[in-house]
Amino acid sequence: MGKVTAADIAKACGVSQATVSYVLNDRPDKSISSATREKILAAARELNYYPNVNARSMRMSKAMSIGVVVGQDSMSLSFNKALKGIKQALYQNGYSITLLPDDEPSDRAQYISYYLSRRIDGLLFLYTTLDLAAEELLGKYGLPHLVINEAGISGCGIRLHTGLRAVIQQCVHYCRQHGFVRNAYFSFGATTQNPAVTRKIELLREYFQQDYPCAGLTEEVFARGMEEEALFEAIDAALERLQPQLVFTPLPRLSMATEGRILRRCFQLPQTVKLISLYDSRYFDALYPSVTHLEFPLGEMGVYACECLLAALHGREPPIRSFSCSLKAGMSTLDEGGRNL
Repeated sequence: MGKVTAADIAKACGVSQATVSYVLNDRPDKSISSATREKILAAARELNYYPNVNARSMRMSKAMSIGVVVGQDSMSLSFNKALKGIKQALYQNGYSITLLPDDEPSDRAQYISYYLSRRIDGLLFLYTTLDLAAEELLGKYGLPHLVINEAGISGCGIRLHTGLRAVIQQCVHYCRQHGFVRNAYFSFGATTQNPAVTRKIELLREYFQQDYPCAGLTEEVFARGMEEEALFEAIDAALERLQPQLVFTPLPRLSMATEGRILRRCFQLPQTVKLISLYDSRYFDALYPSVTHLEFPLGEMGVYACECLLAALHGREPPIRSFSCSLKAGMSTLDEGGRNL
């Protein structure tokens, strides 16, 4: 079969080619039932239909591309989950992705240049943050944008939280229930590129103070970019000095390194030192012992962020949805009675 056209989709669905065109071009001025819309989109996917982006861009006076700005976490599994959702949603709506860097403040001028030259129609910021100057710059040129990270989705009049606050409070309640008064937070320090990491320690401090003020939470900061052996030695020294009953970690590398050093000191189950990773990675489930960690619906959040951004571009009301993260229990928090979170 040659290149699939709108006529092929119309024939498969038993509708007119005009109806197919209205759906594929997301025409807000045409009333198409949700059942028909879903039928046409499903047929397009099944037939591997790909629109002529250049022709569509000229017809709709749009670039038909969304810029995706990546932060320092761009190699993580969490980033990939969100990007997969974004790719799925944009491709289904005939949009392409333009990847853009976020390494230097000067990169922001490139965003504006791409927008004004009609190379992108909007921006999605993944695992990065926008300071006031950046927000003002984007607002000055009317560049539609959304920010996506573990804390939620914001922008275009939308502020959707993932429930990170409630899960962090659950972690503190776990410490209180088990009488853990010596708790530690191992990190590589605050980062402006991933605000969710900073937000996690802020919430931990808040809830220990509010719900468990008699317990301690000691923050141990390791040098960023340490070699593996040097990091292992630093973790060993911190565990020996602090004698924590539970350690929180915000990032995968530090989570797996800390779990390894805990078990090297004393390999037994239940663990003598508990570990909770405040991060989402399927690798934690594959480890033995498995590590208790956060889970975020990042793929679904990526899809939703695209739906909201496209709604803003086409003058429609954004869909209403909610998301929540959860704490997935692993063997790293088992107690002596075999109980968990």
